[in-house]
Amino acid sequence: MNKIINDEQLANKYRPKTFDEVVGQDSVTKAIKKSFEQNKVPKVFLFEGKSGTGKTSIGRIIGNQLQCSDFDITELDSGVFTGVDSVRELINTLYFAPVGNGVNRLIIVDEFHLCSKQAFGALLKTLEELPQHVYFCLCTTDLKKIPVNIQTRCHIYKLKPVSIFELIKFLEKIVT
Repeated sequence: MNKIINDEQLANKYRPKTFDEVVGQDSVTKAIKKSFEQNKVPKVFLFEGKSGTGKTSIGRIIGNQLQCSDFDITELDSGVFTGVDSVRELINTLYFAPVGNGVNRLIIVDEFHLCSKQAFGALLKTLEELPQHVYFCLCTTDLKKIPVNIQTRCHIYKLKPVSIFELIKFLEKIVT
């Protein structure tokens, strides 16, 4: 009997779990792996790139490398999480220890450029003085909408579009 798989199931099945599985972002994954090897992991990552380039997936891999449990990786969408009250609520929770079996906590904010000016302001001081166990991955498709004073507190990684050749190579690997 054939099983029907929807888009989300397919995406989750083939979502990379390690840096080596990420398609088309070799320079970015190499730099991040090196930061882990040298024990110089940034507290705040800022990923810029078009949709589908792997920003959130790389964020989740970072969470695994930081020994975060699934409970300690919080994924937020700025399309919903835009206001200053939402940011303040998040900030108040950062000082609590990880709730799972993990060592650290990771906050992934997708579409970060959609935050309000007040939300950026509320987050600014927090990014400068994060608790030891808290890391951020900020993901955006529009870097110019993120204030410079936020950008200067981040390690910025620009993800390039995945080439057709790399996609074909990946699809060939799946079907064989």
